[in-house]
This record gives sequence, C-alpha cells and structure tokens, in this order.
Amino acid sequence: MDKALVLAYWLEEDQKKQSFTSLDLKEAFATAREPAPGNPSDVMAKLDGAGRVMKAEKMGNTQSYRLTGTGIKQVQTWLSAPKEGEEE
Repeated sequence: MDKALVLAYWLEEDQKKQSFTSLDLKEAFATAREPAPGNPSDVMAKLDGAGRVMKAEKMGNTQSYRLTGTGIKQVQTWLSAPKEGEEE
C-alpha cells in the first residue's frame, strides 16, 4: 500500500491530476517500472479505509479518488526523511 500511496501522490502533485482512478494508479505502477497490484481497486479501498484517500466523483462505474490531508502528510514525511547513510 505504501507504493500505491506514493504513486497516488505523484499523480496529484507531479501529474497535476485533480483526482485519479484505480486504472490511473495501475498505469502509474507501469510508469514507475514496478509490478502493479493484482487488484488496484482493492488497494484503493484499503487506502480509503485507512483514511489516506477519499472518494471523489464517479463517472459511470468508475470511481475516482483524491488524497486526504493525512495521505499527503504521510508521503511528505517519507520524502523528507533522511536517506540511508545520511546524517540528520
């Protein structure tokens, strides 16, 4: 779930998406050259349940999501953490 959260952050912050779908997330995994989860919708549901993303608009049968403040802060904490071998 951590990789999915970071990639969701990338979709919003770098790719400037207002919201994203599980298909967007699956494509982000491919762009990152990481194996995609077998069921991206399940990953999104888990992130939603953990309060890291929230449901946005729904187009037909496709649910869109947005990061919550909690999800954004979590990724920013990871990004600002000292790298291995670096001093604080």
